[in-house]
Amino acid sequence: MKIPESLWKAAVAVRDRLGPSDARRLVLGLLALRILDERPEAPAEGRWRAVLRTREPLRARAAWVEFDPELAEVLPPAVSLDPERLALVLQAVDDLPNPAQHQDPLGEVYMHLVGGFARSEGLRGGQYYSPPDIAALLADLVAPARGDVYDPACGSGGLLLATAGRAEAQVRLFGQEINPDTWRLARLSALVRGIPIELGPRPADTLREDLHGSLRADHVVANPPFNLARWRGPNAAEDPRWALGLAPDKNANLAWIQHALHHLSRSGTGAIVLANSSLDDRSKRNRDLRRALVRSRRIQGIVALPDRLFWTTNIPACIWLLGPSRGDQVLMLDARDLGELSEPGHRSLPAADRARIVEAVTRYRQGGHLDEPGWARSCPIDTLIEGEVRLNPGAHVPPPALPSPTARSWRAVAEELRHARHEAETLDRQLEQALSELIP
Repeated sequence: MKIPESLWKAAVAVRDRLGPSDARRLVLGLLALRILDERPEAPAEGRWRAVLRTREPLRARAAWVEFDPELAEVLPPAVSLDPERLALVLQAVDDLPNPAQHQDPLGEVYMHLVGGFARSEGLRGGQYYSPPDIAALLADLVAPARGDVYDPACGSGGLLLATAGRAEAQVRLFGQEINPDTWRLARLSALVRGIPIELGPRPADTLREDLHGSLRADHVVANPPFNLARWRGPNAAEDPRWALGLAPDKNANLAWIQHALHHLSRSGTGAIVLANSSLDDRSKRNRDLRRALVRSRRIQGIVALPDRLFWTTNIPACIWLLGPSRGDQVLMLDARDLGELSEPGHRSLPAADRARIVEAVTRYRQGGHLDEPGWARSCPIDTLIEGEVRLNPGAHVPPPALPSPTARSWRAVAEELRHARHEAETLDRQLEQALSELIP
C-alpha cells in the first residue's frame, strides 16, 4: 500500500502535541475504524462517514466496543487533540487507498510511522516487518491448501494474513510475538479483518518460552530478527527443540530454523527468511549445525534474495525452504539479480519475479532436476556438507555462460574504439589550443 505524504505530515503535526507513541496510536486507531467500516454490519455511530462528519472518534470507538466487546482490548485508546489537528489526521487517513484491499494495512502504516519517527530523531527505527512482496512470496512458497499455519515471530500478523489469503480452504493461524505493541496490533489486524489468529495469552519470547509447544503445523512462515544475540533461556540445554545442537548465544539464526522444524509436521512445508550469515558463518558450532540440518533431510532448498528488500536493514538475506528433501538433493536457487528499485535505497520483488522463484521451487518439488547456470541447481547433499558447509547458492550454482563473440559484436567493439579515439583526438586539440592561448 502506498502511504501518502499527507499521512506522514499529519502524524508529524500531532507528534509535537502527543509524542510519537500516542501519535501512532491515534493514526492506527482511526485506520482501524476505517477498516471496520467494511463489515456488512456496523453500528451507525461507528461508520467511517459518521467519524468524518462528527469528528468524534471516541464515540465511534465506544460504539464498536459495544458491538464487539473483544475490540476493547486492542483498539488504541482515543487521545485528546485539538479539532484542527484531528481534522488533519482524519483527512489523511481518508486519503489512503482502500486499506481493506491490502493484506496488512495496519502493520504497514505502523512500520512507516515507527521507522519515520526514528529516522527523524536519529534512532534505529522499527520493529521487524515483512514488506508485502516478501510476505506474498513466502505465502506462495508454502502453498497452503488447508490445515494449520504458524509464525513464531509474527509481528503485526502480516505473514499469517498473507498465507491465509492464499489458502484453498480455511486454515487455522497460530502466532507468537514478543513486543507488546505489535502483539496487540496483530490481534487488532485479525479482528478488523475477521480472520482469527491464536496468539497465546500474552506477548512472549518465542525462543525462551514456547507458547505453542504441542503444535505441529502444516506450514511455517517466519521473518524473525536477524542475528539475534543473547537468545538462550536458563534451561536451553534441556529443551527438545535444540536436539541437533545449541546455536551460539551470540546468534539465533539456526535456532529459528530448529524451532520451525520442531513445529512443522513431517510432511509440511516452511519458508523462513534469515540473514545470509546463516548460510556460511564459520564458527564450528554453526558449521556443525548446518551439517546436521542438511543431513536431517528436512531442508528442501535455499533461495538467495536480492539486496535492499527490507525497510529496516540492508543485510543480505535468504529463504530457507523447509520440508521433506528430495532424497539426496537440496535446491540451490540464486535470485540475487531479480527485483527492481522502487524508491531510493529500497528494492521490491514484482509479481513476475516472485512467480519465477515459485515456479522453480514447485518444479523441483514435483521431481524436476534443475541445473540452470546462473539460476538454479539440484545440489547433492554430500557436496553441501563438505568442509565449511557453505550453503550460499552462489557457491554452488555455476555462473551463466558468457555469450560467444560474433562478427557483429566485434564490429560494434571496433566502432566504439574508433569513436573513443576520435573523441580523444578532439580533446587533445582543444587542450593544445587552450595552452597556446595561455602561453605568450
